[in-house]
Amino acid sequence: MTWSPPIEQLDTVRHKFPYETDGAVIKLNSFAQRETAGFTSKAPRWSIAYKYAAEQAETLLKGITVQVGRTGALTPVAELDPVFLAGSTISRATLHNEDYIRQKDIRLGDTVKIEKAGEVIPAVVDVVLARRTGKEVSFRFPTTCPECSSKVARAPGNRRGRRRRRLALPESRLPGPGARASRTLVRPRRHGHRGRWRGPRSPTGPDRPRA
Repeated sequence: MTWSPPIEQLDTVRHKFPYETDGAVIKLNSFAQRETAGFTSKAPRWSIAYKYAAEQAETLLKGITVQVGRTGALTPVAELDPVFLAGSTISRATLHNEDYIRQKDIRLGDTVKIEKAGEVIPAVVDVVLARRTGKEVSFRFPTTCPECSSKVARAPGNRRGRRRRRLALPESRLPGPGARASRTLVRPRRHGHRGRWRGPRSPTGPDRPRA
């Protein structure tokens, strides 16, 4: 029998556990060695976390939809053939932004690799180029918002030469709470009153000062 490190042994059996795992904790058993190793300002030096490689699965990219966030940012989302991955069935995954699609050369009809970022959020991480047939179609990002048809403007690039630019609407069109709701939430302090908060105005009559 070939010996393997305990961390690798755990990796072969952890999928049989009745719960999901994505890593392990490696510790020193000797209390004397722990005392020698000591602590950092935040954690013990004798205990470290080990992260296993994320599970991946292959599936077909059937389409790409664009979601509009509350700030007006546009995010592409992959529509996938359902595939089971890390304990759940995945049919949608994030594509991050337009530059990510171009960098990975992701096309409609591609067979793609997906994984759960942090074992939580499904994301497309790569294209299986060997599975291409020549019928795949490049995706063009919309020039107008899919929700309100406003023109889309690109923000300037990030620092450090990164091209992780985002698409955003020129301005937010979310409605405000309205004057009546604002008056209910924020009431001005009365002259001569110490400003004690007494809750919203009673619907049956004016507020009475508390004793």
